[in-house]
Amino acid sequence: MPSDIWERILLKLGDIKNLLPSRLKKLDNRLVEHFRFFSIIDENVRFVIYKSCELVHFAEANTLVEDDVDETKYVYIVLKGKVDYMMYKAETKSTVVAATYRAGEVFGDASIQRQFFDVMKFLSKDKNYLQTSCDNVYAIRVPK
Repeated sequence: MPSDIWERILLKLGDIKNLLPSRLKKLDNRLVEHFRFFSIIDENVRFVIYKSCELVHFAEANTLVEDDVDETKYVYIVLKGKVDYMMYKAETKSTVVAATYRAGEVFGDASIQRQFFDVMKFLSKDKNYLQTSCDNVYAIRVPK
């Protein structure tokens, strides 16, 4: 996606709760066009998300996003960058990247995570956390 589109989307998202309905509709059209998550969600649900969301920015790689994946109060939609799902096993003192979430992907919803990570519980029950894997990660954070 060209950077000028990014800048416009991110600026509007930062002030999403104050946008006029016509501007919010334009922003919604861009999000639907560029991110699969928004294209598969009903328009009414998207507008509920917009009313309660906030834009978050993690400037540096290896920034902690959530320190306890199982207890997060938010669902995140990655807009730009990557976030790693990390699993730490104290017994072996090893950390494994179990998944990487990229632009358009969602994390923080236990029902979504459980489908994939129940299979991987053998790797770690000790500490599961999320951290950025590159600089300048932008996401929408929505309270559960």
